[in-house]
Amino acid sequence: DVNLSTEIVKLTNIGSQAIDLKGWKLISETGYQVFEFKQSTIIQPGDYLNITSGRNSIENEHNIKWTENYIWNNEGDRALLIKPNNDVFLTN
Repeated sequence: DVNLSTEIVKLTNIGSQAIDLKGWKLISETGYQVFEFKQSTIIQPGDYLNITSGRNSIENEHNIKWTENYIWNNEGDRALLIKPNNDVFLTN
């Protein structure tokens, strides 16, 4: 889920197994900004992880701070989540 105005992308694991996002990429299609998960980042089944950006971005147990820059175009900007094997998920 992507909230363009609050600059939050919420990744939820709806599966039954933990997912390690190492090597995955989150891309803002407008402007082609890329966030790459360079280290092991695990989302347990039923759990979530927010990727935050903008001046109010925070980092804690459920939030990863991408940047203090604004990434998402509020008039419409599609997020792409790309697995290491290049499979693409459209998030909005």
